[in-house]
Amino acid sequence: LEHGKTYYTIVWAYNGAITQQKVAAISNGVTVDLTKPVSGEVIDGTEDGFRDVDFSSSTATVGAQWRGFSDPESGIRQYEVQVKIDRNNTGSYQLARDWSLFTNDTDSVQWVNFHLKHKDRVKISLKTTNNALNSIQNDTTGFIIDLTPAVLISLGDGIIKGKDRTFQSDLTSLSSNFEFIDEESGLDHFKIQIYQNHEGVRSQIYPAKFGEWKSLGNDITIQHHTETGLTLHQGSMYSMRVGAVNKAGFVAAFETNGVVIDTTPPIVHWLHVGSLAAD
Repeated sequence: LEHGKTYYTIVWAYNGAITQQKVAAISNGVTVDLTKPVSGEVIDGTEDGFRDVDFSSSTATVGAQWRGFSDPESGIRQYEVQVKIDRNNTGSYQLARDWSLFTNDTDSVQWVNFHLKHKDRVKISLKTTNNALNSIQNDTTGFIIDLTPAVLISLGDGIIKGKDRTFQSDLTSLSSNFEFIDEESGLDHFKIQIYQNHEGVRSQIYPAKFGEWKSLGNDITIQHHTETGLTLHQGSMYSMRVGAVNKAGFVAAFETNGVVIDTTPPIVHWLHVGSLAAD
């Protein structure tokens, strides 16, 4: 038999009469497919936009999604998914869930009943089978469980690293300096909030909606930030809350001890002109 060709079976049936009669029927044919399915992509997680997950803070959730698998001769018959776990990221994978069967119109899977621990690495295998029972296997790059937030090294008011201002005269901007590290999944981005203590009332003034944060973008090398366009009040105290988000989604949030706004010069209580009297 040759690959890609369709073969049919014809059956004739004869009766036993003196004047023998016959009838014939033909099958709908079978196409010979000697090749494996065409490989596509499979990634960890079920994030929108087909975005691969490298780290996760969920101890129960394991998922994958795939696309681009096909078979021009016989079509895709089914998918199967297997999950393996490398406990504590030691390099030795153990079977956690054996092959689970899914129909050919499935493009993602997610389980929420795993019991993962910090530093576990999870890898998912996808087996794709065509209607001629030829199959291929594709593996994800895997993801690591990170259950710890970033670690604060230093935090202060003002832009000078390691320094902490107590007062400022600027009424339109506020600055902070900071340093975080995350040895497991690494830092992803920073975000801030600004708080005011004015006439004994503490409130969030930026962003204006309570509980919201301003993202500082994707540059994880920054170690200070200045927010401009503010309206600060004489005598009030202002602090900046800095959140360091790691790649597993954990947030380590710390707040500066604040600066007091002072725009007035010192008050002269007395001034002596002339020679000082001897003791």
